[in-house]
Amino acid sequence: MSDRRALIIRVWVVATLLAVISIAPAAADILSLYTVSDIAVDERASDELAAKTRGIEQAQQAALQQLLEKITLLDDFDRLPDIDAAVVQRTIRDYAIREEKFGGGRYVANLSVRFKRRAVRELLRARKVPIAETVSRSVLVLPVYRAAGSILLWDEPNPWFNAWANRPTPTGLLPLTVPLGDYSDVAVISANQAHNGSEEHLAAIAKKYDTIGTLVTVAELVVDPRSGSPTIEISMSRFGKADAGRTFVRSFSGSAEQDVDNLLADAVEALIIRAEEDWKRDNLQRATGQQQLSIVVPLISLSSWLTVRERMTRVSPIIDIRLVRLSVKEALVDLKYSGGPDQLRLSMAQSDLDLEFVRDRGGYVLRLGRP
Repeated sequence: MSDRRALIIRVWVVATLLAVISIAPAAADILSLYTVSDIAVDERASDELAAKTRGIEQAQQAALQQLLEKITLLDDFDRLPDIDAAVVQRTIRDYAIREEKFGGGRYVANLSVRFKRRAVRELLRARKVPIAETVSRSVLVLPVYRAAGSILLWDEPNPWFNAWANRPTPTGLLPLTVPLGDYSDVAVISANQAHNGSEEHLAAIAKKYDTIGTLVTVAELVVDPRSGSPTIEISMSRFGKADAGRTFVRSFSGSAEQDVDNLLADAVEALIIRAEEDWKRDNLQRATGQQQLSIVVPLISLSSWLTVRERMTRVSPIIDIRLVRLSVKEALVDLKYSGGPDQLRLSMAQSDLDLEFVRDRGGYVLRLGRP
C-alpha cells in the first residue's frame, strides 16, 4: 500500500470516528431566534431603583410575548398563555442592558433578552400551540405598480415601491429586502418581466441580491369615476427556491378624501402579515412526535461532508443526526426531526441543502446547494 493511499484511509477513518457520534443540531441560529433585542424601557416610580425593577420586569414580559407571537400563527394568539413574572422566570435564560439612564425617579434603557428554547416549547406544547422555528433566507420584494395603463417598477413615480421602501424591515421569520432600484437593477429585470413572472429574470435579480427568491407584489390603482374613491387591487406571488407556489389577491378601498399613499401603506402591512403567516404555516411543527428519515449524501471530498454536516446543524426541525456509514463517495445518515418531509425540505433549503426523493434509489438524497 502506498504512503499516499494509507494517508487518505487514515484521514477518512479519523473523520468517521469524529462523525459517528450523534450530532445535536446547534445552536447558534436557533438560539438567536430565542433572543429578543431592542426592548425599550421607560419607567417612572418613587425612586430610580423601583423604576428599574418594574421596568425590567415589564420589558422581559413584553419580550416573551413578542417571541411567542413571532413563532406562532395569528390564529393561535388567543391560545397563548398569559405572561407574568412567574412565566418569565420559567423561560428566561438571561438578559443584557444597554443605554441605561437614571434620573428623577425615571429609568430608561434598552434590553436584550434570551429565552430557553426547551422551556418556551414546553410552554406552548402544554397549550397545544404549534410553532414555526425556521427563519427563511431573505426574499426580494419587487413592487410593480399599474396605473393609467402603465406598468411601473423602476420608473418614477412609483408610490407602491416607495410604500415598501419606507416600511421598516420586518423582524419575523421571513426577512424581506427591497431593491435599490439603481441602473444595475434596471439592466437585470424590467417591469413587464417582473409582472409576467419571467423565471429567468426573477432568478437573476434574486441572485444579484443574494436572496432565496422573489416576492412579486402588484398593486393596481382604480378610481371610481363617479365618487372619486380609490381602490387598490393587489396580488402577491412568490418565485424561487423552496417556493410554495401560491398567489394571494386582495383589494383595499378608501374614500375620495383618503390619501392613496396611506392606502398603499395599509396594503404593504397586510401583505407582510400574509407572507409571514404563509411561511409559518409551511413550517409548523405540530406535536405529532418525532419522525425518522434515512438519507444518502453524495460526496466528492471529506470537506463536502463536513460542510453538509455543519449546515444540517442549522436546520431547526432536526432533533438528532446519526452517521450510519461514511465512504469516499457517500454518507448514509439517519435523522430524527419534527414535522413532515416537506417541512424538512423547506427548512433545509434555507441552509442551501437540496433534499429530494429519488425514485431510482428508493429514498431521499441530500445534496449541497450553492457553495
